[in-house]
Amino acid sequence: MLSLPLGRPPTRAETSAGGGSSGWAMSTGSSALRKLISVVLLNENTKGLLPDVIGLISGWITQSTEAVAREGVTVFTFLLTDGGHIFSEDDWQQVAGVYRTLFKETMPVEIMGPQDGIESVSDTSHSEGDETDRPAPVDFRIVRSKCVVQLLLSQSVLDTVVMNYSRLSAGQVLCLSNLLEESYAFARDFNANSELRFALWRAGFMTQVPNLLKQETTCLQAYVQILFWLAADERSVEGSSPKELLLDTCQKFLAKYAEVCSSPRGKNGRDDARELGARTAIAIFMIEGLLHVSEEIFESVRQAFWGIFVTLLRVSESRNLRDAICDILDKRLSSTLVMDWDGSFSPDPRRPGDRRVLNFTVKDPNKTELMQKAVEEMDDVISAEFGEDRKNLRVLGNVPVADVIRKLDGFSSGSVFTSGGAVPFEHLQSRPVIAEEPDSGPASST
Repeated sequence: MLSLPLGRPPTRAETSAGGGSSGWAMSTGSSALRKLISVVLLNENTKGLLPDVIGLISGWITQSTEAVAREGVTVFTFLLTDGGHIFSEDDWQQVAGVYRTLFKETMPVEIMGPQDGIESVSDTSHSEGDETDRPAPVDFRIVRSKCVVQLLLSQSVLDTVVMNYSRLSAGQVLCLSNLLEESYAFARDFNANSELRFALWRAGFMTQVPNLLKQETTCLQAYVQILFWLAADERSVEGSSPKELLLDTCQKFLAKYAEVCSSPRGKNGRDDARELGARTAIAIFMIEGLLHVSEEIFESVRQAFWGIFVTLLRVSESRNLRDAICDILDKRLSSTLVMDWDGSFSPDPRRPGDRRVLNFTVKDPNKTELMQKAVEEMDDVISAEFGEDRKNLRVLGNVPVADVIRKLDGFSSGSVFTSGGAVPFEHLQSRPVIAEEPDSGPASST
């Protein structure tokens, strides 16, 4: 093992003792580390130092002092994004292993311990005799540092993949993306555990109920972004299919998101709105990404996501999200859902069932609710809806025109006529456009 000029990074005990060691790391240590990396990148004869340099940087990232760990991630990202061209296949394998170790060691698992007996280091006043009977206190300072490092590592992985996608094998890219998924799953499970979060708040972890919302959304978006790239990549991946992982992840998230949108708001209105806003951004990102997938993948989208899209059109208050769904309906599904009508109808051979959109105008608007209900109850009618003027009725289905007219004539004889032609499917949205409120942004992560 070659001896590096920087020696070792400060130990955990040293960084806990005061700011002196941290100050050395952020000034002399950081400058020397960056110069060492520059020497390795510019001089081919020093490439053999790469494993030692990576090991040294890893020591910085796992320090309990946030400033030192943050600088370590920054330097590590610089090495991989600017020096990726000198890495061999074996080097990238080492990098993937180092990332896995770093994510594991900086995961704030301490906050997922037993809910009873949570206490901070400053709260420990019990005698030495009963120390073995009590759970180890949580050092919230270290926990907060780990939460920050998880966020920095997730961005580092995404930056590394972006800058070195063609140099990495598809399997290595998938391996790195799995680390993002694991970090996302940890944060999601923590955020869903309200009892634990309130216990931490009462123990003095934060002045407000803690959450890992930023870790959850940042890691999920980065994970899905990489899966979109892999799904479009012609290179094969052993084991799990990126296409299946992509569709499964998006389907589960959007289904859960639709369920949340359909539920009444909780007691913490402001916090609930902030969390919903952060997840809305992810939902829009997914839907916009699905718009551009290949026809092969979109066939699965057509089958698995239709019900979710319809639900979101009904319950989502986000105009941007509804617009994203309408783009899919217009650009990828319009040929199967809406067809021009000239008095006859030809079924779409690519989709079972015949569907069309018809316009009917009623001169007497006094019985529109009864008319709409009667048409909706007809066989082969999917939906019926009057416009704001309460005169124009739009009917979606494969019901014969004459049958609809006869049904409406029962309420207002001789005052119904068709205007012909098809209407854009997005006009069938069951809720009015709601003005967007200013985005307050996601909640600060712990």
